[in-house]
Order: sequence, then structure tokens, then C-alpha cells
Amino acid sequence: MQPFKLAFVGIFLLIIHYVIISPLFVTKSDLTTIDGKVYAQQLIHVSRPKNVYDAYIVAVGTSPIYFAIQDNKDRAFKFLSTHNIIGDHITVLYDAKGHNEQDNITYHVYSVTVDGNNIMNMNEAKSFYYWGLLLLAFLDTVFVFGYRRMQRKALEAS
Repeated sequence: MQPFKLAFVGIFLLIIHYVIISPLFVTKSDLTTIDGKVYAQQLIHVSRPKNVYDAYIVAVGTSPIYFAIQDNKDRAFKFLSTHNIIGDHITVLYDAKGHNEQDNITYHVYSVTVDGNNIMNMNEAKSFYYWGLLLLAFLDTVFVFGYRRMQRKALEAS
């Protein structure tokens, strides 16, 4: 593999590692808490190439930020799909520093409690990233052994 391509692949892998691994190290002290009454709840369907999902958007108190609970957060999504929580008290732990595609919607929600019922905890919120980490470890292994094999073949050919 040419040095430029190898450097590009290496930088790309480092970025993916950061995106997948950094949420696993988020602690409760890194998160922002907001609580108040829910004044809006809406199901949205997002359809982009290679990225299709449903999410519930929840508006809390006077916050200008809406909180999205995606369908990969099973327990919270099922709860929101079967309950109308408008007017209920909600507490949300979210990452205010997380990258958002839209300024007023955050998908970086780590914990949700509705009227004292915890419908999503931090472990559930991080489960997607644990699976991503396993996939990343597999891809790293394939990349390293594939690169070593290419080097070995290049040495044998010369």
C-alpha cells in the first residue's frame, strides 16, 4: 500500500476510534441535567442513505433544545411509543458538548427519568457504542493482518 493511502486509512481509523470510543468514557459528571415538564412529544422518521431510523423528540420546560430518543434505545423508545408523557415531569442527562446535526436537537441522551420511572440508564445509552467497539476491534484485526500479509507478499516478490 502506498504511504499516502496508508496514512489516509490510518487517520480515518483514528477518527472512527475517537467517535466510537469517546462516548464510552462519558461519566455522569460530564453530562448536563435538565428537568421540567414535557410540553411536546413527537415521533419522527429520518431517512438518509444508509441511515434510517425513528426517534421520539421530547421538548422539556423552557429549554431551546429538543431531546431525541432513537429506536436503538429499546426500553425508552418502547415506553415513549406506548405512553403520552406530555405534562409529566422528566429528567434528562445529556451531553451538551456532543456534535449535533441540527442546532436545536440532541441525540446525545444518556439517561431519561419520567415521573420517577427510569426509562433509560447510562449503560443502555452506551450499548450501541459497545457493539461499535467490538466491530472496530474486528476491523482493526483484519486491517493489521491484511497489511502484514501484503508486506510479506511484497518481500517474497522482491
